[in-house]
Amino acid sequence: MKILIYKRTHIGDPNPECQFGNGGCMGRVRNFAFDAVIGIGGVSRMPRQLGIAGKINWVGRNPRKSANPIDSRGPLVTFAPKDFRLFEHQGPLLSEIAPLLAKKVFNSSARFYFLSVGPKEMKEAQQLLGLILDLGKFDHVQIATPLSAGCSKPCQKLPKTRNHSRRKKVRCLPNSSKDCIRGSASLRK
Repeated sequence: MKILIYKRTHIGDPNPECQFGNGGCMGRVRNFAFDAVIGIGGVSRMPRQLGIAGKINWVGRNPRKSANPIDSRGPLVTFAPKDFRLFEHQGPLLSEIAPLLAKKVFNSSARFYFLSVGPKEMKEAQQLLGLILDLGKFDHVQIATPLSAGCSKPCQKLPKTRNHSRRKKVRCLPNSSKDCIRGSASLRK
């Protein structure tokens, strides 16, 4: 089984409709031939502010790829509801479920892992998928409400930081859809 594992910097892609690439996330990487995806919150400033840092944000298995009307760099990847779980900020910490995989992911500056994961980490990734998708271990924290009608919570201004003290950025927290994201394009990468 080929599993794409990547560090997320934002929320909203994939969406609750089981679509990955709806906002252009991971561009050309969506073209890779994979059997499953595990999205993990990175540990930089934006994931920390969104509450996704270090957490399993979503998983999907058995992808179906089609033309993407939003982003020509890669296909729109869709999963059947039984093979998809979206947790966003409510997901479990990766270090508690798969400590070897967490060490591999967070001790590197790489944004994604595909073929570079060792056998022990791959075994943990496969067990993680089984725990979440087959056993439904975290179904009680899954985000199930489609957000296409807009934010479930009002948009909030992000706190000012040293590096971005004068720029206004608005993002929906903690549940969001791509329609609610405003500000620099770098927030959506």
